[in-house]
Amino acid sequence: DRRILIEDWEEGIWQLGPDDEAQLADKASRVDLAAMKEEWGISEFALGRDGVDAVRARAYEPTANIQGFIAGYNGPGEKTIIPNEARVRLDFRLIPNIQPANAIRKLKAHLEKHGFGHIEVRAFDGAEPPYKISVKEDISQAIIAAATEVYGELPVVNGVSAEGAILQHVWIPCVLTGFANPGANLHAPDENIHVDKYLQGIKYAAAIMEHFSKT
Repeated sequence: DRRILIEDWEEGIWQLGPDDEAQLADKASRVDLAAMKEEWGISEFALGRDGVDAVRARAYEPTANIQGFIAGYNGPGEKTIIPNEARVRLDFRLIPNIQPANAIRKLKAHLEKHGFGHIEVRAFDGAEPPYKISVKEDISQAIIAAATEVYGELPVVNGVSAEGAILQHVWIPCVLTGFANPGANLHAPDENIHVDKYLQGIKYAAAIMEHFSKT
């Protein structure tokens, strides 16, 4: 069923409350999921999910992805050798209550249990813990009010971010927000923003600070 098979991987997973479910329902009603599938070149989302189920999975379910394999000889000509090593690179999207150190420990235990304890696991030092705060926090409410004021409608609220390093050291509720136009292609080589959206974003940032100062 495409679930991650590592034992106890979802132990202590974040349990959604009424506010979370309401945000998911609102997002599902406002996001064009059909256009998203067309853009990605797929006929359906994983496991045939759609609507709220698809939005919930994208926001609150962990993922495991094989980025690539490296093994053997890859140059020109033919070789009849047996590779002496192989490498695979993975990435995991973690959600609240699944911390990077615990995830690595469970991965190693899984490999050991199934006879692959000799595999060396190396983790990147930059792994960031996921986090989530309540929509009722002052900063959350300030952002919702600012977005409504500047854009004329309530913002779409997503569930989780991977910027939790701040919260490891000091509990300051953090919210990741931004502004862009359709087709902005964030983080791509052709990332772009329209001038009017950029200027509107400046007003949005100022409105956030104004509303937050009044809390």
